[in-house]
Amino acid sequence: MGIINLPSPNDQTGAYYPGRNGYNYSSCFSAATSILTPDGSKRISDLKKDEILYSWDKASGQLLAHTVKELRVSEGPMALTKVSHQHGAIEATGTHTVLVQQGKKKVWREVSELQKGDVLMVWQDGRLTPSVVTGTDDLGPQQVYNLDIEGGDNFIADGVVAHSYAMMPKGRRFSGVRRLLRHLSS
Repeated sequence: MGIINLPSPNDQTGAYYPGRNGYNYSSCFSAATSILTPDGSKRISDLKKDEILYSWDKASGQLLAHTVKELRVSEGPMALTKVSHQHGAIEATGTHTVLVQQGKKKVWREVSELQKGDVLMVWQDGRLTPSVVTGTDDLGPQQVYNLDIEGGDNFIADGVVAHSYAMMPKGRRFSGVRRLLRHLSS
């Protein structure tokens, strides 16, 4: 399964590739993003197939070890957003979904939807911890990376619980997918 970049340099928000149940709209990270592994943090761009990383398990609230199936690398640069928060920062495409706290619930939200005051969920000191967003900045287009994980759907990226992809399920569209569909229909 390869990556097909968006056809227009004017909408460099993610990558589009065939998935199991339709299409995945790939959302990605900068090369320097640190991924939590049993051996400590490792740059996403350095991870290889069959390496072990950690995913957050909703049922137990703990980290579970999962295997990297594939490192996805964009064929061209894509626009990144830097989201600063109380405990650090993360650089991702706007379509990437991260775990946030809304009231008492934990839900997935796209990076492009995050605003100052939103609460990201980060893995810190052996537990899931809320971290308030302090700001966002557009970083411009860069080479980006994402992971396909065996048996898991998220990983810890720069401390933030991040989904490994954004599915386009029937009847539901993420904002980045709407932009892609508008572009493809024009």
